[in-house]
Amino acid sequence: MRRTGLILAVAIVGIGVTSLASARAESRSVRGTKGGEVYFHMAATTPLKGFDKVSLVGDGGTLYVAPRSAWTGREVVSARTTNSPDGSVMELTLSAEAAERLASQRHQRNGDRVAIYVDGELMSAGALGAGSTGGRVTITGITAINSESVVRLLNGERPVQVPITPVPASALISVVPAGQLDGAYLVDVFVQGVTNLRSYQIGLVTSGGLGGALVRENVAIKTSRADFVFGELQAISAADQVGGRLSGVLYDGGVDAAAPAYLGTYAFRPSPDAAGTFEVAIDTGVKSFLANEQNDMIEFRTGPAAAISIGGATTRPIINK
Repeated sequence: MRRTGLILAVAIVGIGVTSLASARAESRSVRGTKGGEVYFHMAATTPLKGFDKVSLVGDGGTLYVAPRSAWTGREVVSARTTNSPDGSVMELTLSAEAAERLASQRHQRNGDRVAIYVDGELMSAGALGAGSTGGRVTITGITAINSESVVRLLNGERPVQVPITPVPASALISVVPAGQLDGAYLVDVFVQGVTNLRSYQIGLVTSGGLGGALVRENVAIKTSRADFVFGELQAISAADQVGGRLSGVLYDGGVDAAAPAYLGTYAFRPSPDAAGTFEVAIDTGVKSFLANEQNDMIEFRTGPAAAISIGGATTRPIINK
């Protein structure tokens, strides 16, 4: 892990942005036979070695999914849904081979949840019932409509497609004016609502004004600040004065930041002919990214631009949205 952290830091600071591929649960081409388009993967709500991190549509949660299926729809002998005081229950009977494979995976403690893929897309996820033994499997915690749709598909009927609503990213990166120093205007960068953050890189862009320009003068990361995102954990922090990027990476692990956490500070000096109000915003191109412990990209949104008025008062946008 230490060597990985060093390599990542060099990549994001010394030679530019390294593309970190996000892990995805496998999509497979399947035969158009009865139940042939459904795959059941073991999963967990906490990280497991070799499992892929997947964002759940609807509740914004996270699931860690085995890259290979535990069984397929073609190995389901029978399927039905029943009701219980806790909601809908999917009851499946598996073939002998699939039951043996599932028993082996449960013995290896490969998660206690099941992710259900239809046509290569995650449709739903539920808990594997404690009473699932032999070839009989129960899955709970799935909405009635999803449970019925899967069962209908397993039984040879095409289910009604349920519209998918995009889930907005929870991580927020904001820019906040931080006063002046020796004629330069300072802005701080914060992140909040992020989980398992291991590395980041930030770039800013300026726009606006009635004339002249805001010229970037300095980039710095004040790691001694009490609100620094990595606190006192062992990390590498770097400020790229030429490229205008600030970046940091933990040697090991990741951190959660529910409240605004400090990432770094930029200093901008107005040109002699600068006038009016300028805006400083996050560069949402390749210069800015967040990544987790598995080096998967973390989706983020940005707060409002910071307004800097030359010769007037600055504004301070709200960042705890």
